[in-house]
Amino acid sequence: MKHYCFVLLPEYSNLCLFNSLEPLRAANSFIQGSGYRWTLVSIDGQPATSPSGFDIQPHCSLDQLLDEDKPDALFVLASYNYQRHTTPQVIARLRQARQQVGLIGGATQASAAGLANCALRAPASHT
Repeated sequence: MKHYCFVLLPEYSNLCLFNSLEPLRAANSFIQGSGYRWTLVSIDGQPATSPSGFDIQPHCSLDQLLDEDKPDALFVLASYNYQRHTTPQVIARLRQARQQVGLIGGATQASAAGLANCALRAPASHT
């Protein structure tokens, strides 16, 4: 079974989150047993709020997850104002996670942590 972790930064994108989870849920409904599972985390384990006001209580903090149940892949979900949320703490945690997880997605944060060769930039109208 593949285990995916989604790190919810403040102002995470609902669209990105649910467009990531729904195909995994749908795939599980078509196969015998569970082929995919996911865990929602935040850097500190505190609830994350999207720009549209959806609060999600994560399962745990990123550190707790990496100590207890290492995922196969980790994806960082950010949205507008991503620059403000790419803090030294986020960068440090992602660097630590890279020691334990094979794949980290989230271009801006991964790049800032030195884990990607390039970063995708939002169009100027989105910054």
